[in-house]
Amino acid sequence: PGDPAILIGLADTGVAMHHAELEARVRPGFDSVDLDPDAVGGLTLVGDFRHRGQRPDDDVGHGSGCAGILVARGTGMPSGGAGLCGLTPVRVLGAAVGADAKRFGVGALDNIDMGMKRLIDLGVRVINMSFGTPDSMLDGDAPRPHEEVIRYAQARGVILVAASGNSGLEERFYPAAHDGVIAVGAVDRALKPASFSTRGAHVALCAPGRDIVTCGLDGYQNANGTSFAAPYVAAVCALMASRAQRRAWPLGGEDCRRLLVASARPFARAGVAGSGQGVLDADAALRALDDFIDQRLRDADSDDASIEPSPARVAA
Repeated sequence: PGDPAILIGLADTGVAMHHAELEARVRPGFDSVDLDPDAVGGLTLVGDFRHRGQRPDDDVGHGSGCAGILVARGTGMPSGGAGLCGLTPVRVLGAAVGADAKRFGVGALDNIDMGMKRLIDLGVRVINMSFGTPDSMLDGDAPRPHEEVIRYAQARGVILVAASGNSGLEERFYPAAHDGVIAVGAVDRALKPASFSTRGAHVALCAPGRDIVTCGLDGYQNANGTSFAAPYVAAVCALMASRAQRRAWPLGGEDCRRLLVASARPFARAGVAGSGQGVLDADAALRALDDFIDQRLRDADSDDASIEPSPARVAA
């Protein structure tokens, strides 16, 4: 399934470009990171954080993990969910190190927006955004982060997928909480919403996000978080875009979201408010897309058949 002409944009910490699972599947990308060490709240930056360029090399492992879920060859882990679709990575997050010596992604909003726009201009059909800023960190009247670039993407028909967050609370993270973005929470192996998964009315659905085997910087990692749930949904969006393109149907983000929600499987435990309408079901989503296109085509044929020609009049 999928189509190499359908590209998924990955805005993240970069990708381990020479990973055996990824090197044949990843297109050339870009590095938009240029961080001021004095403007990151006292964090200790590591790796390359000042030199933008053509190589989106990962210093954290987060982006590589997302990339594996999307397009891994499947030699030492499950194959990526996007089939034959291509992946274009842009490094929008640099690397910082915490007190426990673990690395994590950190970024500046303008770096992220620059990288996002680059992906859009490169012609990607879907963008995965496994990062976010909580509403609690923002001034009440200030514009929400990434608002302008989200509108830019939507005006060009790009399907946007974002992780809901890992706070375990009911709150809004951006870009996931923007209108038209498909916000994704996480479930465990029992299909129950994960305790860490951020909830809210904006969350569309959930996908696997606990004990995920995927690519690391070197080898493999066992990952947890809504960051790793979002790529499962982005992969299915790419498959849906491929199917729609073969049928010459212009699939937009709103229709894609609606079909994903309508085709989702129920949670193993009911009554988890704010976790969306269920769990991602790729096969059901593709069937729902076919049914949707078939119905729209029947409606169009019916409308055409109901139009009666009017007699022509020639002015004297």
